[in-house]
Amino acid sequence: MSGLSKIENLSRRVDVDDLVALSVALEVSPARLMLTPAADQTVLAVTPTLAEAARRVWSWFEGTEAPRTPWDQDAPFDTDRHARFVENSRPHERRGTWTIDQLLEHLDVLGPAADAAAAAEEAGVPDVEVDGWIRLQRVQRGIAAGELARREREEKD
Repeated sequence: MSGLSKIENLSRRVDVDDLVALSVALEVSPARLMLTPAADQTVLAVTPTLAEAARRVWSWFEGTEAPRTPWDQDAPFDTDRHARFVENSRPHERRGTWTIDQLLEHLDVLGPAADAAAAAEEAGVPDVEVDGWIRLQRVQRGIAAGELARREREEKD
């Protein structure tokens, strides 16, 4: 019986190395292999003493929402704890550091961007899609700039 068959038959535990190898082979995140396919209200047993909606568990795995612990289930939302959690869990995400005054100095270009984002929201375009579109435009500009530089080098040669 192969290692994969043993995992499928629950006769072999999956360690972290296996989890990473499987997620690479299947082209999914390790979280996708550990969680339900849908981030909905289905209740998942996170630990023997803690159960949460799949949506909250996905948010925890994505580093966007701090997990609730058994001792803070009924506590009010702690914004400082949440901010620390997100900052520590998502080091790849850039954080804005400008003050309001610095942003206002660029209102001539940021104002139209805000208007465009508001129009997209009114049209039903989710924020994540607007962010994705902006990133795509940056990539395309980078590709175009690289192509122009390549052509200039060829012309010189």
